[in-house]
Amino acid sequence: MIANPLRVCYCIDNLAPAGTEKQLLRLLETLDREKIQPHLVLLDGYCEKSLALEPKGIPILRLGVKKLASGKAWRAAREFRGFLKSHRIDVLQVYFIDSARLAIPVARTAGVKRIFHVRNNCGYWSTRKLPFLDRFLHRLTDLFLTNSEVAREEWTRLGIPDWKIRILDNFLPTPTATFHPPFQKSVPVVGLVANLRPVKNVDGFLRMAKRIAEKGIRAQYRIAGDGTERAALQRLSEQLGIDPFVRFEGQLSDIKGFLDDLDIAVLCSHSESNSNALLEYLAAGKPVLATDVGRNREWLERTISGAIVDLADEPSWADHLVNMLEDQTETTRRARSGWELYSKLVNESRSIKQWYKLYSIETSDVWPACSVSGYPSRRSA
Repeated sequence: MIANPLRVCYCIDNLAPAGTEKQLLRLLETLDREKIQPHLVLLDGYCEKSLALEPKGIPILRLGVKKLASGKAWRAAREFRGFLKSHRIDVLQVYFIDSARLAIPVARTAGVKRIFHVRNNCGYWSTRKLPFLDRFLHRLTDLFLTNSEVAREEWTRLGIPDWKIRILDNFLPTPTATFHPPFQKSVPVVGLVANLRPVKNVDGFLRMAKRIAEKGIRAQYRIAGDGTERAALQRLSEQLGIDPFVRFEGQLSDIKGFLDDLDIAVLCSHSESNSNALLEYLAAGKPVLATDVGRNREWLERTISGAIVDLADEPSWADHLVNMLEDQTETTRRARSGWELYSKLVNESRSIKQWYKLYSIETSDVWPACSVSGYPSRRSA
């Protein structure tokens, strides 16, 4: 039993069934409360999806901020500062740029001793010239956390020194108990899981479906997820003449059930770091077609469970997918082998230990009790 657990405040815009948010929820679920006392602050927090995903048993503050340039944001900053001080927070761990812009300066004025900024993407939204505020926030931040070497390079491009960056692997989704072979239906089902935003390139998925239909190959296409692009993507499906065999499922609570019904899973993003959707595909034993971005190639080479395609060569995607659909025996063999290899990689104990190690080394002067974990102190590391 640790007399003084480390008090960590996790701050994010909203909770959602998306990659970064799922990783945070998994971390909150897995943390040993005798070592780490988690607190959660949501920049907004009042949307229905976020409320439904809130974890139980930890202090939660919803700030209700939708725009930073508002009187509400100023009032929320005062409320947030009071929360940090009353709970005597040791570490702020913040996700996403809007949350960072509000939380980091407030945390410094509240006396929070360590600030960690998490970003698990490759800067598809950023420009070469950083706003002054963001450069200022970088100076106030102790560590920058990410989940791939590609994303580390993006932090470096933004001027962050390499010694302030740490890479922590994703929690790996639990594999299915048994392998379910694909192609058990008369018409194969091809699908993807994504937030419907431009970076996810779902329009490319629809154009691929069009090319496959033109080759005379029958298939159904399903899209799980919601977002700002949904209406435009539905119009594109109609314009391409493929809407009779494309289904937009919307946001689903049962992603495993959706994946069980797929024969091939697709990830066609313009940018990824360490894609949670790809890991969910592998855990479900699905054959995968993925663009060569982020760690997609690494995962597909480790599990031999699919095809990696050139993001810039969109017409070739259809050729690869047709090969997978036509040679169902080989596609099934690779999917089974991939599922078996992935299952051997899953180790939740190792996943959570990397976080304990991070907190132990980087907060040793804040958290003297860290010596019980067996990790070296920050000064001796």
